[in-house]
Amino acid sequence: MSKIGIQYAEPGDVLATDVRLGNGSLILASGQRLTSSYIEKLKKIGIKSVDIVDTARHA
Repeated sequence: MSKIGIQYAEPGDVLATDVRLGNGSLILASGQRLTSSYIEKLKKIGIKSVDIVDTARHA
């Protein structure tokens, strides 16, 4: 698992942990594969970083 800044997230990355708002509301569950749309939405709501599965990165 690696914590990366949302600006470094790439479509195809897989979340290692849930993404939640400060109030605990679930935004995306662990295991979810990120899309460009998800990444843009996370940026817009102020998510600064995500935990991704290390093996999810594309070569």
